[in-house]
Amino acid sequence: MKVKRYDEIIADSSFYICFLDDVNRPEILHRIIKEFNFIITPLVKNEIEKSENYARIQSNKNIFFPEFSFDYGEILKAFFSEEEIIKGEHGVIGTAYILYRLNRNFCFILDDQDPRKFVVSNIPDLVKFMTGTVNFIGLCCCSYKLLKKDETLILLNQIEKSKFRIKKSILSQVKLYVGGCKNGLWYKY
Repeated sequence: MKVKRYDEIIADSSFYICFLDDVNRPEILHRIIKEFNFIITPLVKNEIEKSENYARIQSNKNIFFPEFSFDYGEILKAFFSEEEIIKGEHGVIGTAYILYRLNRNFCFILDDQDPRKFVVSNIPDLVKFMTGTVNFIGLCCCSYKLLKKDETLILLNQIEKSKFRIKKSILSQVKLYVGGCKNGLWYKY
């Protein structure tokens, strides 16, 4: 089964912070960003600018900070906790919905469970475009060939030992997939 290559990626702040701070691997993030157009919403930008490593990626030509006349996440704000609002998950979901309605070739990365559940329950059309950080890392290795298998497994082990929150079962599935790097079903979570 061939995995679709996306033109645009919208990610929550935990995706960027994972590389920039949690595992301190901004060079890998920089390589990934060079291969896609990354749309960074205003609140996500505010979060990731706090990282000392932000300067290592901010000038990448594939990062776009859209100047929205309207913050697409504002309409969703009432459904999210204050912590999720600060991190910008509602903006990621709102922007993803707009790209979906525009029939764009995109995916969006959400790691926090509550915003993911919100999408599943309230905007089921978006579920097939949603993924998580470690799943996307697996795709970058096995499907897109942007990362080598051994460096990806090392990265996943670093993530496991970091403060990045991920269920062990999900991490194990991705490690197994990367270890085999066989074409076939890719389990989204």
